[in-house]
Amino acid sequence: MAACTRDLGEEFRAFCASLEEPPVRQAVDFLGINVSGDPAAKPVFKIYYSRKFSGEERHPIQKMLSERGMLRYCSMVRDTRDRSCVRLDLALKERTDRNMEWLFGRLARLTALLREGEEEIRKLAGMQITGRERHRSSTLYHLGFTEQNEEITLLKCHFLTRWCPDPDQPGRGSEYRDQEYLNYLKHCKIAAYGELADLAEAALKQCGGHLWMAGLDIGAAGYRKYKLYIKQPSMLYGRLPVMLGETMAEPLKASELWHRAHPEYGCEGAAFCVDSDSVHSLNLYYGWK
Repeated sequence: MAACTRDLGEEFRAFCASLEEPPVRQAVDFLGINVSGDPAAKPVFKIYYSRKFSGEERHPIQKMLSERGMLRYCSMVRDTRDRSCVRLDLALKERTDRNMEWLFGRLARLTALLREGEEEIRKLAGMQITGRERHRSSTLYHLGFTEQNEEITLLKCHFLTRWCPDPDQPGRGSEYRDQEYLNYLKHCKIAAYGELADLAEAALKQCGGHLWMAGLDIGAAGYRKYKLYIKQPSMLYGRLPVMLGETMAEPLKASELWHRAHPEYGCEGAAFCVDSDSVHSLNLYYGWK
C-alpha cells in the first residue's frame, strides 16, 4: 500500500507541475480523482477551474450558444490522461423546448456522436425538473466535449436531478427529490443507470448527502460512460469499499491517504461510473475547505 500511496502523491505533484495555472483556492472549483476497478488503470487527476468565461469566444460551439442566448458560462478542464486534448464545459441557460430542439439539430450536424447517442440523451432529458411550461428537456444543463485536432472525440452531457421553480436558477427554491429521480433512472430503459441508481441509493443511505446529477459520455465506436453523482457524502472511505467490492478497495485507500496528506481539501461529492466495456470506476471531487 505504501507504494500505491507514493505513486498517487507523485502523480499529483507531476500533475500540478504540468498545469499552466496552479491549483490555488482562487482559481479552482474542484479537484477530481478518478479511480478504476481495473488494476492496470492509474488514477487520473482532474482540475475544474473556477474562472468562467462567456464573452471571449474560444470555440465555434461556444459562439453558437452565445448567439442563441443559451450560454451561461464556459470553463476549462485539465487532466493527467491526455494533456493535448481541449476540454470545454458549457453551462446552458434558456433551455426551452424550442431551444433544446435547436441545440440537438445543430449538434447533430456538427458531430456524429450526437446522432449516435441521441436516443439515450433524450431518455435522460425526459427527466422533469420543473413545472415551468415549455421546459420539458431542461434537465440537460451542462454540455461538454473533448476535442483533438479540431475533431470532437467525446461528447459529455450532464442532467440535473433537483426540482427547480426556475431551471436557470437551480440554487433558488430548489428541492431535492432523490427517490423520485432514482426511480426514473431505474426505469429509463438504460440498463447501466439501473445498476448505478442502486449503488447511489445505497450510498445515500450509508453516507448521507443528496443526488447531484446524472452524466453520459458518448465516444466513437459505440463507447459510452454512464455516471451518477452524489453530493456532500460523509464516511466514503470507510463505507464505499464494502459496497463497491475488493477491486475498488486499494484505489479508495490510496485516495484516502492522499486526502489525509492534503487536509486543505474537503470531499464534495462522488460519481459512480460504468462504461460500455463494463469497467466500473469512481470519481471523487474535492473542494477547498
